[in-house]
Parts: sequence; structure tokens; C-alpha cells
Amino acid sequence: MQVMRYIHTLFIFIFSSFLLVFLSECRDTCNKKMGNTFNDIKWQSLTYSSGLDKYIAGFNITVIKSLPVEYLRTASQEPTDNSAIDSIAFPDVNQMNLYISKNALPVMDNSSTFHLKMQMDDRRDFTNCVHPDGPDKYEINMTFTVNNNNDIMNINNISWNESVVKGAI
Repeated sequence: MQVMRYIHTLFIFIFSSFLLVFLSECRDTCNKKMGNTFNDIKWQSLTYSSGLDKYIAGFNITVIKSLPVEYLRTASQEPTDNSAIDSIAFPDVNQMNLYISKNALPVMDNSSTFHLKMQMDDRRDFTNCVHPDGPDKYEINMTFTVNNNNDIMNINNISWNESVVKGAI
């Protein structure tokens, strides 16, 4: 009877040790610990570039501190129902520019809503965070409204959400 109890106790100890080691190797410091990519997005400017024949919507952005501008530049735009946004650029870590087709902007005394879906690469390639499995992807959906009030353009109703697509095990 004591031998069985000893074997049972030994088994529980070995299993618990294995589980503890396994779980410590599976920690993820790239997602919940770091938080969302963008803490804040505020409209800064909407200017026309005759050289590009596009409008440039400039946004002041606040991102989590440990993300460098090189990470932001991994952003790729995914097609949406509104293809008016031609491209995205991050001149620096606090600035995001969206290039909008001039024909997509609203006519005088109207407004248009724009949808942007972008995807960013795995953070662990740009920071010291770790996680198990294959590369994660970060999907950011952004919506904003451009108002044309007597040919004066402004942007409001900015909203965004972020989700993580975990890499394969």
C-alpha cells in the first residue's frame, strides 16, 4: 500500500514538474502584455498633393512604446468594399498617412465614410517579446468620415479595433 502511494506521489510530482516546464515555455509576451498597437489616432490634416493627384490624410498616432517605426511600416492594406484608400505610409512612429483618391472624397456639403483594413507582421521580429508557435498577424480595422462643409474638408468619427491572428502551432 505504501509503495502504491509512493508511486502515485512520484507520478504527480513528475507530471506537475513537466506541466510547469511546458507552461513556462508557452508564455506569450507579445499580445496581452504589450496591448494593442494603437493607443490613439487623431486627425491632423487633409491636404491635396498635385504631384500625386491624391489627398493625403495625416493622422497623429500613439503606439505602444516598444514598437519601432520599422514595425509600423510592415503594414499592408487589405481590400475592402471601399478601394478609395490607395496606400498607407508611416513617416515616423507618431505619424500615419493615408493616400486617398481625389474622386473618392465627398462633394460639397456631403460626407463619406472610409474603411481601412490593414495587417501587421509579428511583433517578436521587432521587439524582445516572445510567444510560441508560428508568426502572429495583427489585423486593424479603421473607419473614419470625411465631411465637406462648403468645400472645407475635415475628418471625424475615427474608430478602430484590433485582433490577433495566432500563428500555427
